[in-house]
Amino acid sequence: MGNTPAYQFSPITQATFDMNKYEGMWYKVFDSSSNTGCNSMIVFCFVTGTTLNMTTYCIVDSKLARHEQAYATTPNRYDPSKLVVKKEGILGSTSNYWIYYTDYINFAIVGDGKLNKTTNGSNYFVLARKSKLTPELEQRIQNEIVKHAI
Repeated sequence: MGNTPAYQFSPITQATFDMNKYEGMWYKVFDSSSNTGCNSMIVFCFVTGTTLNMTTYCIVDSKLARHEQAYATTPNRYDPSKLVVKKEGILGSTSNYWIYYTDYINFAIVGDGKLNKTTNGSNYFVLARKSKLTPELEQRIQNEIVKHAI
């Protein structure tokens, strides 16, 4: 990766990404990077043109604690799983994320490509279409984490 800083991490990413299949409601069921302060997080995604619009809701003690808007684009046709995410209302808050894996129906594994020094892997989070995972789905997620070297 040329002049990539030492903190970058290079897991295997999804070869293609279809924003239209990604639309809908997702639950953040795992986050390797930090405690968000939320009991649960729900993400609503919808597509307008070539932009993925996301609204994230943070739930604490069964009440809405906060929400934020963000917009993602896939600007690089040579790296279709890379999302450039701009948070609304935060000056200069643009971040890169990669779709490591999604089947669009059950779950998605998304990460920022940075090394998590605690886990020695990538910072990543798992989104699922349902708030509770079955043991079978947990195993599929774990298999994809290993397969994609996350």
